[in-house]
Amino acid sequence: MEVVLNKKDLKILNNIYDKESFFKAYQKYRKDPFSLNNIVEQPFIRKNLPIVKNQKILDLGSGFGDFCEYCIGKDCKDIIGVDSSKRMIIASKNLNSKIKFVHDHIELVEFGENSFDIVSSSLALHYIENLDLVFKKIQGWLKEKGVFIFTVNHPYYSAKFENITDDVKERLSSSSENYALRGFRKHKWLDHYVSKYHRTLEDYLLIIKKNGFFVDKINELYLPNKKVSENTLPKLIAFRLIKV
Repeated sequence: MEVVLNKKDLKILNNIYDKESFFKAYQKYRKDPFSLNNIVEQPFIRKNLPIVKNQKILDLGSGFGDFCEYCIGKDCKDIIGVDSSKRMIIASKNLNSKIKFVHDHIELVEFGENSFDIVSSSLALHYIENLDLVFKKIQGWLKEKGVFIFTVNHPYYSAKFENITDDVKERLSSSSENYALRGFRKHKWLDHYVSKYHRTLEDYLLIIKKNGFFVDKINELYLPNKKVSENTLPKLIAFRLIKV
């Protein structure tokens, strides 16, 4: 496996996944067979991939490299995983030597025009402020009729605010009240506050259309086998796009 450490200002690349306490909590979470990733998110990604064999693939926000390894197992021609977390890159170092990992931010990384048949991104794009820029770059990286498949926090879920009041008690505001208020959020997850960006469904669709993609599939992802009261709203949304 080849690891490329970007020489840009690494302060830009630092994120919560490089914080030791959060990283350990996330490792434990990903090992849980009932996590969102394992029971709904990755099954959607893998089920809706085009034929991987002999294809060139880019995975944005590659994490521990599980998806990259999956694609190698399906005989892809090449796969590159990009992640801004140095801890994630290091954790992937013992995977298949055919995988190339790049330590860089999704907004900063560069590739040539028409380089990939498939671009994937698993629960990473809601960390990006300038998503329009990223979609424009992906459109250029993809070959004609290339596939871009990605998942993000569902807009209804990402709309909520979570704050700590003066008496150090958590307050959750209603998602419905703040849905149209786009922008920065901090959400409590795995006992840490994680910075993200909220967009409405309309925002995603407008960015998709503006940057030359056709929506081939869109799915709201729910946790299965839960009580109705716990499963009335989706936590994730998934898109399969075609470059037009």
